Amino acid sequence: MQYIATINESECVGCNRCVPACPVDAIVGTISMTHSVITDECIGCKLCVTPCPTNCIDITLLEKEPSKEQRVLRASLAKTRHINKLKRLASIQAPLLPNFTSEKEKKIIIKDYIKSALTRTRTLETKIEAHEA
Repeated sequence: MQYIATINESECVGCNRCVPACPVDAIVGTISMTHSVITDECIGCKLCVTPCPTNCIDITLLEKEPSKEQRVLRASLAKTRHINKLKRLASIQAPLLPNFTSEKEKKIIIKDYIKSALTRTRTLETKIEAHEA
């Protein structure tokens, strides 16, 4: 059985939460605009359903069962699209990562980052507790 996602465009608010959830970039759209599923690329994995706040994404069963050859081809194309997505995301994030001169420097920077994140978390928790009181 082959499933695909469909988006009820009249209910879509363009929150963009479904786009990063799709492992094969089968959902197109931009923030505050209606999104659409490229049905030929959708693998029916259902990963886009959970992040959708308006429940405008449905998973439907294809009426015609694809042949074995078609399933093999779709799987191969999906794998290629997933790898391409990972490469694209890596190229976006790579410039954000610092170039470490040594392993020691790397450990110090990571340790400082974690310490900073924990401090931010504690500060937020304190603010939330104060607000709830």
